[in-house]
Amino acid sequence: MQKRVQYRQQGMIRNFFLWFLYLLPIVVFLPFSAFGQVNTSDSIVVQNGDTIPSRFYTEILIDTMQKNYQGWEESYVDFQKRLKVKAYKSRFTKELYNLIFKNPGSKPDTITREKTRSIDVFIPHEGKLISKIVLFKLEPFGPTIDDFIREPNTWLAKMANSVQIDTRNFVVRNNLLFKEGDKLVPYNLADSERILRQLSFIRDARILVIWASETEVILLVTTKDNWSIVAGANHFSNDSNSVRFYDRNVLGMGHMLEHELLIRNNQFGYNGYYKVDNIGGSFITGSTGYTDAFSYKDYFISFDRRLLSRKIKYGGGITVQQKHSMIVDKNENKYFGSPLTYNNYDIWLGKRFCIVPRTKKCPDNIELLWSVRYENQFFIERPNVDAFTNFYYHDREFYITSIGFAKRNYYTARLINYFGVNEDIPTGFKFELKAGFEKREFYNRPYTGISFLRSNYFKYGYYSLLLEYGSFFRHGHAEQGVVSATLSGFGNGLSFGRYRYRPFFRLNYSTGINRLYGQTINLNGENGITSLLGETNGLHRLAFKHESVLFQMKKFADFHFALTAFTDMGFMGSQKSFFDQYDFYSGLGLGIRINNHNLFFQTIQLNFAWFPVVPINGSEYRMNIGNSSKFQFRDFIMEKPDILPYN
Repeated sequence: MQKRVQYRQQGMIRNFFLWFLYLLPIVVFLPFSAFGQVNTSDSIVVQNGDTIPSRFYTEILIDTMQKNYQGWEESYVDFQKRLKVKAYKSRFTKELYNLIFKNPGSKPDTITREKTRSIDVFIPHEGKLISKIVLFKLEPFGPTIDDFIREPNTWLAKMANSVQIDTRNFVVRNNLLFKEGDKLVPYNLADSERILRQLSFIRDARILVIWASETEVILLVTTKDNWSIVAGANHFSNDSNSVRFYDRNVLGMGHMLEHELLIRNNQFGYNGYYKVDNIGGSFITGSTGYTDAFSYKDYFISFDRRLLSRKIKYGGGITVQQKHSMIVDKNENKYFGSPLTYNNYDIWLGKRFCIVPRTKKCPDNIELLWSVRYENQFFIERPNVDAFTNFYYHDREFYITSIGFAKRNYYTARLINYFGVNEDIPTGFKFELKAGFEKREFYNRPYTGISFLRSNYFKYGYYSLLLEYGSFFRHGHAEQGVVSATLSGFGNGLSFGRYRYRPFFRLNYSTGINRLYGQTINLNGENGITSLLGETNGLHRLAFKHESVLFQMKKFADFHFALTAFTDMGFMGSQKSFFDQYDFYSGLGLGIRINNHNLFFQTIQLNFAWFPVVPINGSEYRMNIGNSSKFQFRDFIMEKPDILPYN
């Protein structure tokens, strides 16, 4: 078969979250607590005890900026530093200062701030005019969202701050859903905070009302940059390794550039990736990638606009991709047969409709979500195919549409997945129906799907329930179907002196319906049992995971530590019915998470696990090191419609 084109590989990468800092609480002094409860046009208490500076202080800030500085960023920190020096001259003014600002000597943040609804702090100012927006950017090392004047305590951190290129002002403003002169809409401010925190080059973000009158507000938008340049290496086996370098904030413009050198059997390959978030304030993300490694090539370019906020009404995307590879004989690890080459085109469009506007009786919008998608996969080079063989290499076109209802809100909390940063916790519900049609090379078949997602806080913590079903149909029978039910969550945080404890759990049942030969699921790793290796394949899975995490709030040489313990178990069925025949596996283990925001690696975890029942090609004990596992939050925004995966 004649070769018609050449190819490259998609270089999609994971976002890394590096060097998470502790957030320090406000020290509340009872003799002066009355100062924190004033609620007038000149002084307003906001969430978690953060106090808005009075109009008097704000006027000093404005005057200082106008006379001595070119921008708000320098003036605000200089004002706070000078004010602290004067305030600490007497006990009364010292305590008053500690009520207004975070103190660098404060004790570490606790989990007593278990959750805060994101919009609550802005509701008292709804409808007021935004007269000024102050942008304030924090360096990667040293200061935190709660403590602007905290200094880095190592020469390495100071040097890194000096060479880091700060995120540019226009990048931050492009990710805001409001501007000066707008009326304050609580959802727009809360969603802007969340969007900023989702950017790979931003570690944390907060928006505060620093002054308010009866009709106007001044907003402070604080962002803390991540260290942008990261290098790393992966060791897969004695003859397979990789070295990677990437910059996730090129020249402070929010662009990501990645280079990866792949090494296998003394041969070299290359993977390159470039991404631009929120092009020109449109909330369109553009990315392109190229891979050329070991007889595998992949080229792709993609543009995607997700419906991240209630203010964004339309979403969609387009991806064009071309892949080339060789079919591998896994038994002998040799290349054989015809090369495999195909093009893939993927287009989708979505729209949200507000069907129940927000009111006092119904504080959260209820939305109607609609989306449609077209995907085309066309093979240029492939093995011989017919209606009964080489199913995966058939040309196909796929049309799918979805419609659903959703209600959502967000809370902020800490010490769930990360050390000391604000995390956005989605709550609400989503009900979705899907209908599709697949035109294959030798036959056609329809597709239907349904899903229900419900997540919320309750008395003892947080839960998320996801029920899903999807299947193709041919000759009146379900084909390649999936049924899945997942209940996951975590408990409220408990404090034990300098330690903070939080439990996590996940219960999953998945089964396939008339799957094709060779299509199976397993219990390995995140699918069921932590660190488990070996052959656990089957058609039905029932798995339970439990993990306890003990956060150590005191640092040791700038390292943050958390101890973990896990108990996992699962059943795998390989017959038509789950109850006909099944195998039981389990795992017990201990681990430690290590984080240092002054070093250039993300949070890592060291695990030691014992498996009472050893699967084929597995081992009874295993010690491994890698990225720390994270609780998977499921959001209620509309995404590109797709078939339900079997994994």
